[in-house]
Amino acid sequence: MDRPLAPYWPHTDVAGIESLVELALDLRSTWEHSADELWGQLDDDLWALTHNPWLVLQTVARTRLEEALHDAAFRTRLETLVAERRAGLTTPAWFQRALYPPNQPQFLPITPVREDDGEWLRLEVVTRGRRVWLRAWKAIVGRTMLYLLDSNDPANSPADRGITSELYGGGLQLRLIQEIALGIGGWHLLRRIGLRPEVCHLNEGHAAFAVLERARDFMESTGQPFDVALAVTRGGNVFTTHTPVAAGFDRFPPDLVARALDGYARKGLGISIEQLLGLGRERPQDTSEAFNMALLAIRGSTAVNGVSRLHGHVSREIFQSLFPRWPRQEVPIGYVTNGVHAPTWDSADADDLWTRACGKRRWVDGQGTPLGSPTCASDSPGSAPRPARRRQRRRRRRRSFAPMR
Repeated sequence: MDRPLAPYWPHTDVAGIESLVELALDLRSTWEHSADELWGQLDDDLWALTHNPWLVLQTVARTRLEEALHDAAFRTRLETLVAERRAGLTTPAWFQRALYPPNQPQFLPITPVREDDGEWLRLEVVTRGRRVWLRAWKAIVGRTMLYLLDSNDPANSPADRGITSELYGGGLQLRLIQEIALGIGGWHLLRRIGLRPEVCHLNEGHAAFAVLERARDFMESTGQPFDVALAVTRGGNVFTTHTPVAAGFDRFPPDLVARALDGYARKGLGISIEQLLGLGRERPQDTSEAFNMALLAIRGSTAVNGVSRLHGHVSREIFQSLFPRWPRQEVPIGYVTNGVHAPTWDSADADDLWTRACGKRRWVDGQGTPLGSPTCASDSPGSAPRPARRRQRRRRRRRSFAPMR
């Protein structure tokens, strides 16, 4: 393994520590319980209190760590789990997860994102005439890399160091700066680490400023003006709205947005601040109308969807004013019914029960495609589970006692 995390590794010279670090830094431990016994063997009390393998690994005594790694059964189980993890990384699957860490990242299974020379990757976002520095962290969630932005950089003012300290906290000014950091800083981070995503999924309007930064990035690389850049890049943006009422969208006073983004509009995008504000208004020329993040996301995306059939219908009503000559049922907003990553919500006991009954990979079919319900060996065609058979018998009884006409 690479060792850019050496300052965070306890007992780096202990043979076998790399395998424990690999497991501890993978957040699949929140739903995958195979390694629970190992962490319990290292520190049963702390594991029972925290269920945080990275914290256990950092605080376990060196003597206990060496004793466990010299135990043949422990070492064999560890090597098996690491091999299973690595094999699983190549299996097709999907996963999405949000992480809301406490204030001490060193006790979380996350690591700094480093430049090639080993320096901590830092991003610069300019707002209200000042620079805000954002640091990047990486969390490993199974096969997925989750990148986190953190404004707690010593180069920032005390107020700016708290920008990312609380989700949805503070007033409108803090919320606007958070969303600038997320959208503009987030897209900037992807480019800095060498990622060029073909599709950018905006999950709610909080990250809608990524629409502008993606267009600015295209302008920089092609020399095209903003209107062309927006028209081209919107083809790779998708917006999912979760809000069932118009009042639930983030709205900001025009003067607040102007103070925060006037320089970005003029110097970065080559447009006036009024043109930028118009992208987030129902009536772009109405200078008194608030700036709506959902409208910016819609105007910058090629596809828009709600999260259920009913919500798709409600969203078409909410946004119909953007498509005044379209019949409501043809407003181009679809829906994708939300799913649940069932293993995340399994307790260790439930996981053990389902594993014994249906196997470890019960939530996926043979091709690695997630299923809506577990597949058990006893589920054969024509043999419905007991509740279904009871429902069938009840239906037959109801038909038997139906009144004659």
